[in-house]
Amino acid sequence: MHHVPDAYAVRVARTTNVRAVAFDLDGTLLDTGTVVPDSYIAVIRELGGPVPTRQDVISAYRAGSADAVIAALLGRTPPPDATARYFVELERQADAVQVYSGMRAVLEQLAARLPLAVYSGASARACAILLERTRLRELFAVVLGGDEVERPKPDPEGLHLVADRLGLAAGQLAYVGDAERDARAAHACGALAILASWGHEYVPSGDNAIVVAAPEELVRVLAGG
Repeated sequence: MHHVPDAYAVRVARTTNVRAVAFDLDGTLLDTGTVVPDSYIAVIRELGGPVPTRQDVISAYRAGSADAVIAALLGRTPPPDATARYFVELERQADAVQVYSGMRAVLEQLAARLPLAVYSGASARACAILLERTRLRELFAVVLGGDEVERPKPDPEGLHLVADRLGLAAGQLAYVGDAERDARAAHACGALAILASWGHEYVPSGDNAIVVAAPEELVRVLAGG
């Protein structure tokens, strides 16, 4: 597992002027590695498409919002009600979604001194379902879904929009995600990039992101060491 040296983490956290923390959702805050893929798989099966594996679905997340993921998995333009079907299935399965161990306490600690946000590639409706079901929604001042931006990650549009809604510059954000595109989006707008190595899209790389192995490490990093 790749870890950026502590000295680098401390230096970056102290010099980036972090005034708010934004989080990716799937694989960062919530362990959705079975529920979300299984919800997509159920819809693709209903629509008569080639039934994907869970990993196929996770790989398709980069397409953007739910309708784009369904189209990518289906291999054709889906019917108009496809995304609605997905949300119904997600609602049905959402009780099985778990908050990563230690994450709730970390969010409560951070929220006591910094505004928090969610910026996810998932649709705004999916974010609402999962955050409400896991009782995390009240901790976030801003929640932004992938269907609320024109250009998905790694484009930084979403982080600029989050910062604007918080009354900040994008360079005053820290962005915590589990995928390379999360780090690239952060770098593109001057935000502090932090990668969660527990996430299902995490792959070690040398992209100058701070890598944390457990949620509790976020408190140390964001306190400047």
